[in-house]
Amino acid sequence: MTLSITRPLHVVLALLLLGWATTAAASTLFDTSWIHWVEQNRLYHEDGWYKVMHYRPISGGFRSDVEDADFFFAPAGQFDPVAELFSTVRAFMSDTPNLGDEAAQCRYPRRFEWVTDHFPDTIEFPVVECPALTAFIEQAAPSGMTLIYPNAYLNNPASMFGHTFVRVDGQAEGEARNALLALTVSYGADVQPNENGFVYAFKGLTGLYPGSVRSHPYYRQVQNYNELESRDIWEYPLNVSPAQAETFIKAGWDLKDININYAYLLKNCSYRLLGLIEAAFPQYDLVEDFDVYAVPVDTLRALARVGLVQTPGFRPAIASRIHFLASELPRAQVQLAQRLVDNAVASTDTGALNELPAGQQRLVVDLAYEYSRFKAKKHSSQMAEVSYGLLRLRAQQAAGLTEPPPEAWPREPMQGHGVRRAGIGLGYQGDDRLYARFRFRPAYHDNYDRQAGFLDNAQINALQSEFRLSVDENDQVDLALDQLDLVDFRSLTPYHAMTPSLAWSARLGWLRANPNAKSLPFSAEMGLGRAVQTGNGSLGFLLVTIGVATDPQLLAGLHGGWLTDVASEDRFGIEARLVHEFLSEEPTATLAATYNRVLSPNQAVRLQLATESQGGQLNTRGTLDFNWYF
Repeated sequence: MTLSITRPLHVVLALLLLGWATTAAASTLFDTSWIHWVEQNRLYHEDGWYKVMHYRPISGGFRSDVEDADFFFAPAGQFDPVAELFSTVRAFMSDTPNLGDEAAQCRYPRRFEWVTDHFPDTIEFPVVECPALTAFIEQAAPSGMTLIYPNAYLNNPASMFGHTFVRVDGQAEGEARNALLALTVSYGADVQPNENGFVYAFKGLTGLYPGSVRSHPYYRQVQNYNELESRDIWEYPLNVSPAQAETFIKAGWDLKDININYAYLLKNCSYRLLGLIEAAFPQYDLVEDFDVYAVPVDTLRALARVGLVQTPGFRPAIASRIHFLASELPRAQVQLAQRLVDNAVASTDTGALNELPAGQQRLVVDLAYEYSRFKAKKHSSQMAEVSYGLLRLRAQQAAGLTEPPPEAWPREPMQGHGVRRAGIGLGYQGDDRLYARFRFRPAYHDNYDRQAGFLDNAQINALQSEFRLSVDENDQVDLALDQLDLVDFRSLTPYHAMTPSLAWSARLGWLRANPNAKSLPFSAEMGLGRAVQTGNGSLGFLLVTIGVATDPQLLAGLHGGWLTDVASEDRFGIEARLVHEFLSEEPTATLAATYNRVLSPNQAVRLQLATESQGGQLNTRGTLDFNWYF
């Protein structure tokens, strides 16, 4: 940041002396030499000061991302880095030992650390002990940091792009502490219990939620993400020293009990966490590339860009563990594991278990135990005794592999394509007319994009738009908006007897039925059904759909298809739709084939051919797009 702020020294001095007039009489160490030193060295122009205070450049000045007035000492501190620095130092100079945790140095330890690091030794500050901060740091015993990335979760709008937070790794008696006992630092929305889902989505999208930095033991986070929500977790160790990890704790402490507005697309966990890491390590520029919006994988890539990220570890979700163990067993033994749970470890089932080879017995018991824990999410009281019975069986078996080995892990998130997509292409309509089209999607991923690094079989499109450029029969150039989706979700998780799930879709936005249609109606559609695995890398699905549109239309129908991987990363699919429009009593049938050819991790060519039958007429169309991900 290079934007400068100038202020005459006599004005600053006058304001500060006036503010100190009421306390100077009680102070025996009234020393203003530091004011001259700050002004002479222009400390308020230091990039580190901007980052510690979360200042971002705006037209004509600066503004802090923190809106809470309690974070600042100067009345206009959110917009005035100069006044805030002088007021902050004044507060630190005014501290007395009897204030304890209420002292400014204790409330804002990272800010105090930065100030003292930049002041000469000849300028001394009062010595104050901070019992609460000291106890927290001693409890954390920081030895390093790990960035935690739970995968996307479509059932929660706030987590549909994934999530990020930091685990502060600890040590005890010189040895690494169990990671589950480590403390975490995260940022999230402060949501009321049982908040209405539509209110939750609206407030989250518009930035009306208060947010805060909070700390929890890592085992609670694992229980929530890994077990309750069944989300895989990636753990990225960071290249930081124990001292740097302690500085990060202090940066988080600065924001303790401070309200910071939350929004899904920009002021979210990803953006706020990058700002917090910047406050701890001002030598890195992490936030400046995200003026418009950020998603959690951006956190990973920003930290990797400056060399902070190491090779990740993987903590599979409970459903992932079940699917791995089931893949290692024949169908009959998977069914035996299911019966062990459903029949409460009945003697007939344990007898069948004892007839198996020892290695398979262990796999069956492990699978049954994981299945019992999955069912316990909804039937905890009924599953407790079953789980204990399975643990007793497990104790009789030799140790075995209960989680996927590294070679069976999915591709980690940073190996995925860029979440933003821009496309340019050609379209063909049945009347022999060609047109150009331009597409843009700010986020995130669809079922035909390169799948590596993303949640399997999930489609999350937000604010996707499509423009058409054509020349009519009168040689007039026409630029038209054909599509603007607010959201376009599709979850095609294949059904599994032990982890049953529904396939579903939801779309909300403006969509032109075809290039010849005159209107661009606003429409909403939902679908519910089932997907099934048809082979390695392929699935089929069938959804029952309902929809409404403003032109007006009331729709119901079926949407089915088959998608498969081709070669290593290409994707091919055939989809069919049969829709009945109740107001006009006209059915419409559509059949489309799509092939996505991957050219590089962030480049692809997509071909789609479709035919549509409506009112006795058959229309064909095709598109060929070049897509760039960034």
